[in-house]
This record gives sequence, structure tokens and C-alpha cells, in this order.
Amino acid sequence: LALYKVRRDRVSLTLWDGEADTVKPGDTVTVQVPRFGYDAGRAMRVIGRNDKRAERVVELDLYG
Repeated sequence: LALYKVRRDRVSLTLWDGEADTVKPGDTVTVQVPRFGYDAGRAMRVIGRNDKRAERVVELDLYG
């Protein structure tokens, strides 16, 4: 019951390469995006990271 009681989301965020240098899978980050209803911020776990060196961006897969 506890698993279904709390809202869980999976989000993919794209950041510039320099903004995500120290972030690695397993870390917890705070996402503050009004569009998704995270106005006050929401703690999410990094479950994946995709470095796109040619475009100088990093895609983070988040869950929480």
C-alpha cells in the first residue's frame, strides 16, 4: 500500500554539460520546475545519465 500511496514520477531533464559534472547515477537531486507542479522542489533519484558530448549536453533520468 505504501508504494501506491505516494505519487512517483519519472522525468528526463536535459542540462548543459558543465551543470551536471558531479551528478552520477544513485545521487539525489532537487528538481524545481513549475511546469510539473514542483514549485517548492522535489527530491528525485538519478537512475540514468546520457552524455551527449557532440551537443555538449547531459540527459538525466530521474525517479521520485
